[in-house]
Amino acid sequence: MARYQRVVDLLGAEEQWGRRAKARVTRLSEELHKAVEAALEPIRKEAAALQAQKRYGAAAELFAELPRELRDEPFARAVADKAAGDLRAAGATEWAELLTKSRSLAESGDLAAARGVLEPARAFGLPAVTTALDTQLGVLAEAEKTAAERGRQKVVENYAKFQADLRKLMAGRQYGEARGLLEKQRQAAPAELANKLAADQADLDAVSGIYQQALNRLKNAKPEERFTLAGTTGRFQKDRFDGEKILLLQKVGAELEQGINLQFSKLGSADLLYLAGLAGGGKTAEDADKYLRFTVFDGTPAPDTLKNVLALAKARGLDTSRFDALLVAAQTTVRDREAAAELQRLEVLVKDRRWEEVLSAGRRLTDGYADTPTLKTRARR
Repeated sequence: MARYQRVVDLLGAEEQWGRRAKARVTRLSEELHKAVEAALEPIRKEAAALQAQKRYGAAAELFAELPRELRDEPFARAVADKAAGDLRAAGATEWAELLTKSRSLAESGDLAAARGVLEPARAFGLPAVTTALDTQLGVLAEAEKTAAERGRQKVVENYAKFQADLRKLMAGRQYGEARGLLEKQRQAAPAELANKLAADQADLDAVSGIYQQALNRLKNAKPEERFTLAGTTGRFQKDRFDGEKILLLQKVGAELEQGINLQFSKLGSADLLYLAGLAGGGKTAEDADKYLRFTVFDGTPAPDTLKNVLALAKARGLDTSRFDALLVAAQTTVRDREAAAELQRLEVLVKDRRWEEVLSAGRRLTDGYADTPTLKTRARR
C-alpha cells in the first residue's frame, strides 16, 4: 500500500496511473481496516467484559499485546492505543463522578456512605485513580476522626447535662421525674455509658429507698412515739400523719403542751437518715454506702459535711473515687462565693478611697482566691 501511495504522491490523483494507484490505496486501506478490526474483535470483547467489571486498567492492558500478524502494522497499533486510551478515559470519568458524589455525601455528614461510594474505584486498576483514591480515603479518615471526636465530646456534654439534671431532681426529691429522665437517657445513650447509667440508677435507688424507709418509719410508728425532728423532740401524733404533715406534741412546763408542725418532704437529710435508721452512718459498709449516697445527692451538702461522710465511707472500706470530685467542686463553689464577696468589698473600698484597706483586701484576694473562677474572670477583663 505504501508503494501505491508513492505513485499517487508522484503522479497526482488526477493522472490515469495516479487514479488507479489511489483506488488501489483506498481498497487496500479498507481491507486493512477490516482485517485489523477482525483481529481486534476478540480483544474488544474481552475488554468489554472487564470494563463491565469496572476493571478499566486490565481492559486497557489487553491492547498492549497485538496479534502477531498486526505487530508491525502502525495502523493496528494506533487503533489499539486509541482503544486503550478510551478505556482509561472512561475509568477517569467514572472516578470523577464517584469523587463528586463522595464529596457531596461527606459534606452532608454521611462519611460511611462517602467511603463506600469510593471503594469500587480500587478495582479500576488505573494508577492515577488509585493514587487519588488513597488521597481521598485519607481525607475521609481524618474527617471520620474529627467526627468521632466531636461525637465523643457530644456524648460527654450530653451526659454531663443529663447528670446535672438528674442530680437536681434527686436533690429536690423528685424521684418519679428522676426515674423518667434516667429511662429516657438509657434508651438514647450509647452502650459506652451503660456502666455510668447503672451507677446513676444505683444512686437513685439508694436515695429514693432511704426516703421511702423514712416515710415508712413514721407510717409504722407507735402512737405517741417520741421522735427528734428538726431539732425538736416530741410525741408523734400518728393519727394526724397523712404522709406529709407531721405533728409533734412537746411539753411546755408541767401542764401545758405545744404542737410543733413539720412537713415530711421538708425534713433535712439528717432527719431522714435518722428515721431510716442510718444516723451517724449506720453500722455496716452497706449502711455507710447508703449514707454516703443520700448525703451527697439529697439537697446541697456543705463541703465539711461531704468531707466527713467521705472519710466515714473510706474508713468502712468503700471506694469513694467517683464522689471525690464532688467535694472539690463544692469547696470550689464556696471559695468562689467568698471571692465574689471579697471583690464586692474591694469595690466599695475603692469607691470610698480607703487605699490602705484596698491594699489589704487586694492581698487577701490574690493570696487566697487567685485560683477561683470569679477572680480568673475578673483578671481576664
